[in-house]
Amino acid sequence: VGDAGGIGPLAVVVKAAAEALRRHPRLNAIRAVADGDGGEQVRVLREINIGLAVALDEGLVTPVIRQADGKSLARLAAELGAATGVEASVHPVPNGLFGERVNVSGLLPGEGLARALAGVRADLAALPRTSLDYFGERFLDGLTAEEAAARVAAPVAFVSTLSEVVEALREGPAPPAPASAPNGAFWSEPDEAPPA
Repeated sequence: VGDAGGIGPLAVVVKAAAEALRRHPRLNAIRAVADGDGGEQVRVLREINIGLAVALDEGLVTPVIRQADGKSLARLAAELGAATGVEASVHPVPNGLFGERVNVSGLLPGEGLARALAGVRADLAALPRTSLDYFGERFLDGLTAEEAAARVAAPVAFVSTLSEVVEALREGPAPPAPASAPNGAFWSEPDEAPPA
């Protein structure tokens, strides 16, 4: 996945789901009423159509990507953008602390995130909340959340779930909150930079 073709994570998920259904056709099935006796039977579908539930203030809508298994990632991304009105891209972030092969979001330095997104024009930059300390204040390299947000050319939201991305798009980004899980609180000290 990369930003070159505007291919976001949703297109990758849809492509993976379509590929899984193509490889395991019995999963692409519906329960149908059998003719005559009123009983039910399972009917395997020939086409692989992927529906995405999208929550709006007005209610739930489900755009359908027809014949998703035969489409390229670029085509899926274009259709998803047209169906949902949202375009997303994923940008690689080199890890200057632990090496480029370490790509766990909780181990990403703030400097790397800020550099990777410095020239990106977007309505929202969604950064992983797990990359901050327990209190939501600092990255492992000591850069603060505010300093990173100031270096990115878009409003920044620190998120953990897709619903948090949607909320940030609707309401605007909010400052990162302390982590919901208590692990990490015992070794974290608020407002203190890590030792150099």
